[in-house]
Amino acid sequence: MPVEVLPSGRLRDARANLEAVIDRARNEVTAFGRDLDFDAPVWDVTEHSTVRASNARQRNMLYFTTYEGGTSKSMNGRTPLTEPFASFVKALVRLRQEAKSKTPENHGTLIRAARYLHDTLADRGHDPCRFLTIDFQLAANVCKEREAETSRYRIGLFLVEIAHALNRYGISKARIDFRNPFARVSYDHTRIGKEHDMRRAEKLPSPEMLDALAQIANLVDEPSDVLRMRAVELLVCGGWRINELLTLPDDCEIEEEAFENGRPVLGNDGQPVFRYGIRYWPEKGGEPRVKWMPSVMVDLAKRAVRDIRHHSAKARPVARFIEAHPGRAYIPAQFGDGGPDQLFSMEDLGQLFGLARRTSRTQWVRRRKLPVQVIGRAWHVRRADLEAALLTEQPDLSRSPLPLRLSEYLFLVPLNLFHMEKATNPCVVAFLTDGQIRDFLGGRVQGSDRVPSVFERFGFTEADGTPMAMTSHMFRHWLNTLAQQGGMGQHEIARWFGRQDMGQNAIYDHASGTQYAEQVRGMMERGQIRGPIADIHDRLPPVDRESFRESVLATVHTTDIGMCINDWSLAPCPNHGSCADCGDHLVKKGDADQKGRAETLLDENQWVLKQALQEVEEETYGASNHVAHTRSIVTGLRRILEVHSDPTIPDGTLVHVNPATPSRYTDRPLDGGDPA
Repeated sequence: MPVEVLPSGRLRDARANLEAVIDRARNEVTAFGRDLDFDAPVWDVTEHSTVRASNARQRNMLYFTTYEGGTSKSMNGRTPLTEPFASFVKALVRLRQEAKSKTPENHGTLIRAARYLHDTLADRGHDPCRFLTIDFQLAANVCKEREAETSRYRIGLFLVEIAHALNRYGISKARIDFRNPFARVSYDHTRIGKEHDMRRAEKLPSPEMLDALAQIANLVDEPSDVLRMRAVELLVCGGWRINELLTLPDDCEIEEEAFENGRPVLGNDGQPVFRYGIRYWPEKGGEPRVKWMPSVMVDLAKRAVRDIRHHSAKARPVARFIEAHPGRAYIPAQFGDGGPDQLFSMEDLGQLFGLARRTSRTQWVRRRKLPVQVIGRAWHVRRADLEAALLTEQPDLSRSPLPLRLSEYLFLVPLNLFHMEKATNPCVVAFLTDGQIRDFLGGRVQGSDRVPSVFERFGFTEADGTPMAMTSHMFRHWLNTLAQQGGMGQHEIARWFGRQDMGQNAIYDHASGTQYAEQVRGMMERGQIRGPIADIHDRLPPVDRESFRESVLATVHTTDIGMCINDWSLAPCPNHGSCADCGDHLVKKGDADQKGRAETLLDENQWVLKQALQEVEEETYGASNHVAHTRSIVTGLRRILEVHSDPTIPDGTLVHVNPATPSRYTDRPLDGGDPA
């Protein structure tokens, strides 16, 4: 007699909760539109997401599929997620969109995390009610094998979100107790070696690339090349995200008198100094900002904007006509305006759109499915039908997050300006897109379609003969690194690059420890360092000073309260976590961020010291050691703040604060000679 195993009450409740969540997401929630096909394996959410007109990727699709069959841009070869797991993931995506609108990329990452969980349920009918904590751990293990180190942490966050959803809605039979096993990637640029040098090189343009661009800037003469080259020059000036740059307003330039401490700044000639900036909308949201150009970049930026306006001069009147005449498309005045029934011959279309061959004209009409009138065996099209076809090709700004009309954008060009085979269409306005900049800097090979980069077209190659290739984001990394090397404050760097989190600065900082060390050695040589390390240097014979600098300043990296000069390539830090009391630590006088962090640490450690002293009074075992350590940290932090408050020390000076702990270079001989 067969034994039938009945589901437990807990499992029955979980399934009821799952069905309720799916039913609500399917029938009650309106996120992504009331007409959404909930059961479809792919959702087109294009109309429900914002996108800048310069973004070449205009469609947004969510694929509820497994990892089988790859990641093609269609369902060809893809395998849909198995029910009921698929409906659970779809419900989760739609509910989170209802709670707070998110980007398709954000939902896509959650689906990516869900794919790892999908395979763990294969032996249980892909039933979310049967999830166990170990399933999430197994999914994380597979994620670790498949994902790059920089992606694991984010996937782990979405695995945690899915676990919380299961617990919150009571869907799983057992509570899921799962934490993100992946640590946030620490962007430590103090490491040295071939691997880390290659990683930096992948993010930064090489000096040879920058030299090549400088030459190409004076070689380009085609309008499409000039326009893209000027866009690249603005990237060099301002380090924008690419779609921030390509959606600049036409009236982007800001020029105003510079003030300092409430007084106008005067130049060497006694005349007021003016600063020049470019207004833009941050890609990640917020009010428009002004990015002030460094003085050395002002002339380059002004020329770039001037040339861009020149090459967009033909497209801007077209945009203004469309705005002034809703429902009408622009057709040059030379063709007259005979009303909606005016007929255009194939010769007229050839002249209008630069179509020299008869077959090109007929193909143009057929692709747009225009009605034709045959007069004497010759095709003609009505003006109303022609204008309707042209309007469908105009940019769609309905999903743009910016409050700009079409004519108010800077980068406007006639359609097909960048197409090598299609003739330019003067009746339709287009944007310079991120894809066109990508092709310009890096080229493209897609099947039989090959687009050479500007480097390849002008014969600039790497040392091994391969064509140079860049990305638009390299300039952002490069400028950020220059700012770090130049000593710009972290707060100022974050503001200038349009970031909300100063912690993101480190991701873009690719200066190596040896590069920082070279700067600090220069400061020591110029007498811009104070303290015992500088005193030892100055007491040495001049012939030995260079060896001393190279020995004790082999590598340098920044900390939140100063600079560390310990050579990590020789040995790990012996005082990790105790920078304030370290003999290998320098303080940059006047750095507001470092001073603020030191003040915060002092408050925290004073509180810790107070608690430790109470433990000593209560004769807690080992408390005296903790008191001694914390007291040394407090003393070091006070010494650091004294440096920041000392009016006799110029801002920007590096000060060796002479803590009690011995430095690694004290009494160390140079090159085997006598101790210094």
